[in-house]
Amino acid sequence: MVHNVALEKVDANMEEATVGAWLVAVGDVIEPGAKFVELITDKVTFEYESPVGGTVRRLLASAGSLVPVGFVLAQIGAADEALVDPTADNERLLAEHRAKLEVTIDVSASASTPSAAAGGRVRATPAARRLARELGIELADVQPAEAGGIVSEDDVRRATK
Repeated sequence: MVHNVALEKVDANMEEATVGAWLVAVGDVIEPGAKFVELITDKVTFEYESPVGGTVRRLLASAGSLVPVGFVLAQIGAADEALVDPTADNERLLAEHRAKLEVTIDVSASASTPSAAAGGRVRATPAARRLARELGIELADVQPAEAGGIVSEDDVRRATK
């Protein structure tokens, strides 16, 4: 049986990870628990372990790709089994994740402050979101260093002064 190995939520606040480097190639045979990809989150870089063993059939994200939790990273199974293409599900997850990160700007409001009006979200790094939560700061009140930019941890720290 071919297994879709998806990115699991390894931390309560984890929503996404960046694929650092693949430690395997298509055609490699791996054991359950083998480290097969390096992942980078806002908190840590780690080597992700395969929950199953078998032949690596497909790698579905290139190095440097930002992928949400649930994204199928690889397909692992017997070399002669048919593959089911998870691309449509991966694209849907990516679209939903990007929609969460988009911000709606109210042009009638101050041009210098991002708006979270109409259910939109302020564009911010995951680390900035975490820090703002910890400090009790509303991201909509934080001014990014660059006009129209993404709120960073430094921007959140600056807002506390």
